Amino acid sequence: MKYKIIHDPIHGSIRIEGMILELLHSPELQRLRDIKQLGLTNLVFPGANHTRFEHSLGVYYLTNKICEELSLEKDILNAAAVLHDSGHLPFSHTLEYLSKIYLKKDHTDLACENVLRVADILERYDVNPEEIIRIIKHREKGYRSQIISGDLDVDRIDYLLRDSHYTGVAHGIIDVERILKTIEIRDGILGISRKGVLAVEGMLIARDLMYSSVYFHKTARICESMLGRAVERIIEKEGMEEIKEMTDCELLCKMKSYGGFPEEIYRRLKYRRLFKVVRYMKMDLDFEKRKELEKEICEKAGIPENYCIVDVPGLEALKRIEIKVFDEGIKNFEDYMILKKSKQLQYPTIISAPEKYVERVRKVVDRL
Repeated sequence: MKYKIIHDPIHGSIRIEGMILELLHSPELQRLRDIKQLGLTNLVFPGANHTRFEHSLGVYYLTNKICEELSLEKDILNAAAVLHDSGHLPFSHTLEYLSKIYLKKDHTDLACENVLRVADILERYDVNPEEIIRIIKHREKGYRSQIISGDLDVDRIDYLLRDSHYTGVAHGIIDVERILKTIEIRDGILGISRKGVLAVEGMLIARDLMYSSVYFHKTARICESMLGRAVERIIEKEGMEEIKEMTDCELLCKMKSYGGFPEEIYRRLKYRRLFKVVRYMKMDLDFEKRKELEKEICEKAGIPENYCIVDVPGLEALKRIEIKVFDEGIKNFEDYMILKKSKQLQYPTIISAPEKYVERVRKVVDRL
């Protein structure tokens, strides 16, 4: 059988053959080579240039290992693993809020559209595309969806390892082998044996530290909010259908040729002339109210529209952890945790503007 060996800096040599090899050669997955995993975070951590394609390979590798450990049927889960992130927009999560607003779809919905586009490949290997869609969208309960996307999933394991490696931030280091060796399935539920509790708790702590130090880094947030505002201007005139199919470079070229504010943001990002922090605040605004506030601040500060950005982050809630521990019955993971979590991780709203407007905007914000 024809196969290829791909050398991955995180997992080593990965053997690819059959259906997975054909899927990786499809336009839907080749596009991911040109979509950065961490959006514009490379403007803060210069090494963070890894892509969604690499991540998809890593998720496939880990899924395959879990299937071997637990003697599970591989084809459906492996296909779901490589396809689960294929719907990402340019710069990954940076523009997902616009997809939800204008298309009423998130990246998993768009991934499911890609599943249907590669249905001919899947069906040649007797894999039902609708079954993969149910796994990706969590339309079925049980271990298959949990393996691909859950509190104890291969997606999180790979992105923590990969993002930590490429950013140079050590917080994402986790004991993968221990987790994979202690994962179990009971009564159709994915869980961990008591022996793996500490390794899983380490993974959850690593996730929280990576959110604080990398994913919600203030400068990365400013970069991505600048990009978002430029794309909003384009969408208001042209809609979003074209953008959702683009790669990172294609979107930047679109901004460059568009003129006006999008072109200026393109040049600011290219030469790293970023907006500066005006104030950190606590506020909760929806999309329309945020736009109104930005417009109001610009008018009162006497600066051009769009040159004040109010970035309201989502709250990374430390919700009840849905991991089960198999220890003389099925118990809740939180009962075994050494470091108890008592509050949410909350990130402030960042108000930013070009350096020459910072003082004018600050005076208006302080009055408001």
